[in-house]
Amino acid sequence: MLRFIPFGSLHPAFLTLSVLCLISHGCATAPVLVPDNTDPSAYGILMAGGPSAQGVTLVGVPDEWRYSPKNLPEHVTPVRVKVTNNRTEAILLTLEDAALIDRRGVRRPAIPPGDAVQRIARAQGDGAYSGAGASSGISISQGISIGSVGISLGGIGLGGGPRNAPSSRGADTMDALRVGLRPGRLDPGASVEGYLFFDPPLKASDREDRFRFAWRIRPLTPVGAPLAPPLATLEVPFIAR
Repeated sequence: MLRFIPFGSLHPAFLTLSVLCLISHGCATAPVLVPDNTDPSAYGILMAGGPSAQGVTLVGVPDEWRYSPKNLPEHVTPVRVKVTNNRTEAILLTLEDAALIDRRGVRRPAIPPGDAVQRIARAQGDGAYSGAGASSGISISQGISIGSVGISLGGIGLGGGPRNAPSSRGADTMDALRVGLRPGRLDPGASVEGYLFFDPPLKASDREDRFRFAWRIRPLTPVGAPLAPPLATLEVPFIAR
């Protein structure tokens, strides 16, 4: 038999926990995407294109977000992948060709790492991200290489430079700019690995849902020329856990 418990007789600690649960939407935490290794396509499959597209592989990399800003998954969906070009010609990777697709076919667009950081800054309400050891405004500017971004933090330039360039104290507070995958030219025999960020973030209701990360692969074209048609679309499966 069910018993009715008067609200006023509840323990104050329970009331506090209940309020916190309501604030956090039922105490549920958002899931993270991990490669779905139960799917035979977990190591990349060629979805479209002819024999000329062979030699490009796409792999989902298991790596739960443990970087800064720590609350980034509350604002965007991070996915870590690795692309390898074993062809004899260079290929082009653009963020516009990358998408995360849910089981209903809804596509989440990829956004630059700098934009992901800016969303957190706007959510904080003051237009600036404050990390350990740094408290400065963030301004985004287009980088030199295709698809890259530059970021200015207290006069220190980040992004768009050599991958192994020395980092500043400010750079250590925003790993999203360091671990974000840099699109652009990928030469024969080369590979690139890192996070891509998608809008919107996952919700608690997405848990155990399956997703597909799809990336259209294009041949390299001269600077200023229109993009060439895709060689292929590669997909890898993920699951929300």
